[in-house]
Amino acid sequence: MERLFLDYAECFNLLKKYKLPVVDLELAKSKEELLKKAEKLGYPVVLKIISRKVVHKTDAGGVKLNIQNETEAIKAFHEIQNVTKKLKIRFNGVYVQRFIPGELMYVGAKQDPQFGPVITFGLGGVYVEVLRDVSYRIAPLDEESALEMIKETKAYRVLSCCRNKVGIKLLQNILLKVSKLMVNNHQVQELDLNPVIVNKNYSLIADARILIEK
Repeated sequence: MERLFLDYAECFNLLKKYKLPVVDLELAKSKEELLKKAEKLGYPVVLKIISRKVVHKTDAGGVKLNIQNETEAIKAFHEIQNVTKKLKIRFNGVYVQRFIPGELMYVGAKQDPQFGPVITFGLGGVYVEVLRDVSYRIAPLDEESALEMIKETKAYRVLSCCRNKVGIKLLQNILLKVSKLMVNNHQVQELDLNPVIVNKNYSLIADARILIEK
């Protein structure tokens, strides 16, 4: 069997099938397209490299955050072009997303050979690797177990300090939908949603990494 990582668009399309909330994603193959898409989404924006071969895109320099204007957008576009040259891979343009403020959370899942789908939750961004403060549950989840996962982590304290009851409820729904996705799709071997951006108005998935087995 072959294992491969889906690209951003494929990841987001799969997540949308399960009504998971994702940040709008636009493709720009040229600087002219980039400026049009960025204006359409509204600054600030985020640019991301397009390549199946670059799994850890931030580490490779393939993600540019909080771009405030056209000058910064063009500079970031060229920087991502240079990354593809260094890695000796084809430049296919960039994905453009709106930059959204909020608390960064992490939702993950993995097919365990013994237990089946296992769901993970914790603080997102760099805190996933630094703190390793996460909770685990075997799928399928119900509302009670999804809420327990959130309450077991420091993420809950962060959201509680902000009095973000809406964000907690939305995160709970994301966990339930990820659980359903993993139970229904055994070909999905690993799933990482990092970050899931949470504020008082919404919870949105800004980045996804999905490994499938064909």
